[in-house]
Amino acid sequence: MKNKGARLKVARTMASMTQTQWAKAIGVTKQTVCNWEQGETEPRLTKLALIAKLSGMPAEQLLHGE
Repeated sequence: MKNKGARLKVARTMASMTQTQWAKAIGVTKQTVCNWEQGETEPRLTKLALIAKLSGMPAEQLLHGE
């Protein structure tokens, strides 16, 4: 996957969650999740660690791809 937003969306779908469910699990708003997935903003490292844990995708892969 080329961009981080796409990788974040894959992480969410791997966890079988909607943007709303994902936002609640991570402790952010749905708009924040949307912004991440569209590449407008990026999650802080603390949130990235939680995303990695929830999705089972390594943080390194989320940051840089395969």
